[in-house]
Amino acid sequence: MGRYVDNPGRTYPKITVVCYLLLLLSLLPVLLAGALETDIQFFLLISIYGVVLSLTGASVSLLAYTKWSFQKQRDMKHQRPSKRDEHTIEQIIRILNTGRDNQESLDEYDKRVQKTLMGLVLALMSGALPMDILVRGVLFSWLL
Repeated sequence: MGRYVDNPGRTYPKITVVCYLLLLLSLLPVLLAGALETDIQFFLLISIYGVVLSLTGASVSLLAYTKWSFQKQRDMKHQRPSKRDEHTIEQIIRILNTGRDNQESLDEYDKRVQKTLMGLVLALMSGALPMDILVRGVLFSWLL
């Protein structure tokens, strides 16, 4: 237990993998309902809740990983020899270029930038469906 508390960078990806496995398991009730030829509505509702909860868990875990990785990245930046000050647009372009570069050509700081960017992109992708359902549910209940 102590080694995971000391290194959350290893814990968050494992939680994300568990959430994605739960996502696959949440689809089983629909398959079972089809095989049993019973009313699918109840099983579909269980599957929808399972999908939303597992994607929410994966997204929260990835956001926590991104926050941790960003903190590590800031610590590494202070240890790195200072380059010239870049404008915001130049920083964004450099980060995006780092995100698509080959890992073998990157130093430790740029690898951390790449992992942070990947975590953020995956978190946004995983959280899009639950957020869409939440926002639509709140808006529709508010409008009615």
